[in-house]
Amino acid sequence: MILKTTQDLAAPRLQSWNEALEQWRHVTDGRGYPIDKGILETVVVLNLLSIQTTSSCAGHVTRPRTHPWVHIGVRDERYEKEEQRWDELNALFMAHSELTPSGFPAKCGEEAIRYLHERDALGDALRKANHVLLRKLVGYLDAFYRVHQSSYDRHMVLSEVGHFGEMNLYSLGADLMDTLPQKQRRAKLAEYQEEMRLFTAFLKREGLSLL
Repeated sequence: MILKTTQDLAAPRLQSWNEALEQWRHVTDGRGYPIDKGILETVVVLNLLSIQTTSSCAGHVTRPRTHPWVHIGVRDERYEKEEQRWDELNALFMAHSELTPSGFPAKCGEEAIRYLHERDALGDALRKANHVLLRKLVGYLDAFYRVHQSSYDRHMVLSEVGHFGEMNLYSLGADLMDTLPQKQRRAKLAEYQEEMRLFTAFLKREGLSLL
């Protein structure tokens, strides 16, 4: 689900924020689960700033991915159609190539090369669409850490996932939480959740002028 930017919302900003919160409370994932309450405001403010999100988690000590994270990436009808077209072109490229026993292209004729070039050009366009969002987010992160001091492991970073430049936003030390005993893991989870909340408050204040 993609919300309009604040510039397109006719209601006053505070009312728009409340309306957006209410709207996103009813958004569910493919399994029917709503957005975690602990990450809801982060998801809403990012989308209001036209930084689209596709999934998220507030962090849970009892689950494998215990830290809070938000997946950033374009998700609209045109993008999804182009993703499907990329898959089709990739299948055509493979079908017109001679493959090794392990399934890798070994020899490509003119037709296979044509599909390859078309596929790669489309992939570059998909990555660029995501990078536009990420460039904006990097700007906000840079501004946030110019005024906010925290331990290095709490600093939020972007880690690429998938083929087309989509990324997860989460604290740097989150990937190391599995090395900690349960008590320390819970403490770190609370720290990383607080870091996400502080960044969200910054976005509301600096991006939407709500605070």
